[in-house]
Amino acid sequence: MPPALPGPLIAARPVSAAGQLFLEIAVAVAIAALIVIAARIRLRWGTSMGFVVLLAALLGSGVEVVYNTAADFWYYRPGAEALFATWGRSLPVWALGSYVPFYGGLGLLGWWLLERGATRARIAAYAVGVWAFAIGTEVVLVGIHVYAYYGPQPYQIGGFPAWVSAANAAICTSMAVGAARLSRVTGGPRQWLLVAVGPPLVSSGLIGTTFPMVVVLHAAHPSTAALYAGGAAATVLAALLTEAVLGLVPRAGLADSLIPGRARRGSCRSR
Repeated sequence: MPPALPGPLIAARPVSAAGQLFLEIAVAVAIAALIVIAARIRLRWGTSMGFVVLLAALLGSGVEVVYNTAADFWYYRPGAEALFATWGRSLPVWALGSYVPFYGGLGLLGWWLLERGATRARIAAYAVGVWAFAIGTEVVLVGIHVYAYYGPQPYQIGGFPAWVSAANAAICTSMAVGAARLSRVTGGPRQWLLVAVGPPLVSSGLIGTTFPMVVVLHAAHPSTAALYAGGAAATVLAALLTEAVLGLVPRAGLADSLIPGRARRGSCRSR
């Protein structure tokens, strides 16, 4: 069976040239800034994990077309500067590159908070903040006509189905906590092997936690109640994944910091 495709009104709609140009510039600038930040982390903290996080996020963008098909998501094609097309869908350059500032950049932010002594509760607040930021960002991107969600999507805010964003928060939180924990136990050339964690980590969020919604979304004539139940179940699963990852952060925060001169706080054995 071929992948589900949107109706002709959406499929034939051209991309916003202004929106596309803005995103191409914004993503390029963000990636350049994050490369500089990763280089500074390497010099000051003595670890290449910053680069590993960014590359893992970029490699995770390979999951995008699977998510697009599963979630009834469509990048407008006429006029789009696509890197390539597959499964009947085009993947814009900026869209794949955006994984670096979103998952990678927000992951580095969470890691920095942990090194600054953030407690488990503060990282939980960070996760909620990422969730809210993800909703706001996608509402804007849907509004500037670079992509759209179609089908009988529940929990819509300005055309964006909010059930998606809990998975994004889970991925970013996993990036942050994983970078903090793994940078302490893995170094040298082996640290670069962690780049391969990107695709399964992104998949666990975008596909693994959203499957209740996806199953209902692609059912024949799903009821409104089933759609809302599926969206709620996907959100709960993502929240549970986030909570599981937060369990790797001691309540009082990490006992040691990679930031030179940073005082020790908390205890790695506290729960």
